Amino acid sequence: MIRTDAEAWQAYPDDRWVYDRLELATLSGYPCGPAGTEPPAKFQWRNGWQTDWWMKPILNLDGMGLGSRPYQFPVPPGHFWMPRFYGEHLSLDFEFTGGAWMCVLAVRAVYGPAWRVAMWERVSTEGRVLPRALQVVDASVVNIETIGGNLIEAHLRGNPDFAGVEKGDLIVVWADDPRVVDATRNPYFIPAPEDCDGQLKVPRVGFLRMPLQRAAEEDITKTDGWSTRQTLDRMVAASVGHVPSRPDKMSHCPDKEAAKHGSEKEIPSGTRPNYPWPGEPE
Repeated sequence: MIRTDAEAWQAYPDDRWVYDRLELATLSGYPCGPAGTEPPAKFQWRNGWQTDWWMKPILNLDGMGLGSRPYQFPVPPGHFWMPRFYGEHLSLDFEFTGGAWMCVLAVRAVYGPAWRVAMWERVSTEGRVLPRALQVVDASVVNIETIGGNLIEAHLRGNPDFAGVEKGDLIVVWADDPRVVDATRNPYFIPAPEDCDGQLKVPRVGFLRMPLQRAAEEDITKTDGWSTRQTLDRMVAASVGHVPSRPDKMSHCPDKEAAKHGSEKEIPSGTRPNYPWPGEPE
């Protein structure tokens, strides 16, 4: 079973183009270009005009968003520019079975302060479709990531974080979390260290799997009206000074208004969402 992009790179030499993000952006119809070119002042996308741009490495098998950041001139060598998208950040696994591609896993990123993923939560797999350009690969499993329904990257393997995790969501444990020692002793802790060969400033230590009984309480009509994700969103919001009174489907972008206007809101450094670990009282 292929677990990493490095393994997939060796296993599927004819499909290595999948890891070329500039190629994917071109196939997706996005305005884009490598270092040495510049984006237009604005572009028309779907129902309106957009003026925000993003840049990142054309190839990066280390992942974890290394080198990705808002566009600024000049674009570094080996990087490219593309539209900056807003909205839900999804990771979707597709398996080729019965002569068709079927979505078997769909998880959504819940962001905390410092623009880092605080939790991956499961969402419905219904209605998910693998982009046609990717349906020709030899791999039997493909993972894609989207933001606001727009393809941003693809992998010739499944989501390794959820391998063996049949139910429940995953809280991401970062090395700078003050409760990291307690987390590693938690019975729901899953070791999954990642520092991208020393390039990640704050390494990931692993995950805390939400207990199955808590995952079953995701229905917001149960308990006090808050799902696990909404409880986390409430805690994250509290750390930056705004707490919704009831569940209100908060944006998965750390700051909804900033995202709407294409700007980033400065979040105090050192803040972390104070969500409870599994086993702790809420």
